[in-house]
Amino acid sequence: MLTYVSQPVSPRIRPESNRLKRYALALTVLAFLVVEAGWAAVVVMANKGTDFYLYYLAAEALKRGQDIYSLDATEWQRLAIEVNVPHYVTPYLYPPLLATLIQPLTLLPPRFAFAIWSGINVLVVLITALWLSRWLADRWVVPWIFIGLAGYVPVLTTVYAGQVNLFVLLSVVAYLYALARGRPAGAGLALAMGVLLKPISVTLALHAAWKFLARTVLWLFVGLVLLGFIAIPLIGLKPYQTYLRLSLSLANLMQAGEPVVYPPNQGLSGFFGRLLTHHEFGSALTHNPALAKTLTLSVSAVLALATAALCWPGKFSKDLFLLEAGLVVVTTHLIAPVSWFHHMALAFVALSVAWQSASGWERVCILIAYFLMNLQGLFWHPLVGHTLLLSLGTYGLLVLWGVLAWQMVKHRRRPW
Repeated sequence: MLTYVSQPVSPRIRPESNRLKRYALALTVLAFLVVEAGWAAVVVMANKGTDFYLYYLAAEALKRGQDIYSLDATEWQRLAIEVNVPHYVTPYLYPPLLATLIQPLTLLPPRFAFAIWSGINVLVVLITALWLSRWLADRWVVPWIFIGLAGYVPVLTTVYAGQVNLFVLLSVVAYLYALARGRPAGAGLALAMGVLLKPISVTLALHAAWKFLARTVLWLFVGLVLLGFIAIPLIGLKPYQTYLRLSLSLANLMQAGEPVVYPPNQGLSGFFGRLLTHHEFGSALTHNPALAKTLTLSVSAVLALATAALCWPGKFSKDLFLLEAGLVVVTTHLIAPVSWFHHMALAFVALSVAWQSASGWERVCILIAYFLMNLQGLFWHPLVGHTLLLSLGTYGLLVLWGVLAWQMVKHRRRPW
């Protein structure tokens, strides 16, 4: 005989409470769009976008059959005058795919094209916030993600310069989202797109190989082949050959040359370069480029080996994998030969996965890392002359690296 046992009746959620929650979430998204779109409008009216105008010129040069990797300063200037581009910074060091995708915008006047590009960037940031929310919390709007992304200065700097970082950020988010949903094909293709726009995310491909994610790596290779060579009928094979040759020679030059001490370089090379070589931005302890290079390579090697050890292959865990991916992104920013401040837009992924897994003092450290990276972007000009304060972004990355590493150690200690 079945006996019915009464259960306590939980209080019903008031319809007014649901409506208020929906209104609050809608206001969060609206405020986010106002901030991002407003900033993009300010940038367009000020006619910034130095990096976008370089993409525009490279796309125009490709249309004319020119080799975008061998144009000299005079040829760039002549082209800029012809198409009425106001300012730009050469050389073009990106993969050919980016310039190929920009070609439709060259049908428009440069400033109008920049306005369209800025609007697309706002849309990309919105999709990134929605996708991050869905991925981390299984709902479309998580207020702390929207607020954190709206106020993240590397993202605003990317829009200011007209950079492509936000598309790479979206590709990384899509890659991790697909992996978390057990879709290796989507993950590989998403990461391939990011790598072919800007190779900074290629270390995530190395991480996938290190974790023996064979299907993901296979689809990544397929994506690189399909997407990388989709433009060959339009631009030919030569730009790809030149790009590969240039990339190899540039990597050798960066390893052998003087450290880049310009303050927006927030990797270890910039930190030790400013600390140990004479420069115009402040006082160094000494002038010893060899020591700066040795310390950069040594600390980079330690971080890379520590990251590889913390990501040691084993039983797959979604939560641990996300922490590992965040650690790989942070390590990449720290050890890259040149790591510009706006590249740290990708570090928002690391901030997000760390925050999602954090509590107590860990969240305090994450907030410190977030604010240090923001302060670097906002105030490095007034801090010129104070060498140690010109690496706030580096300090933030190191704090974030430590938090992620600690979280991974804790996770591995848990019983399965």
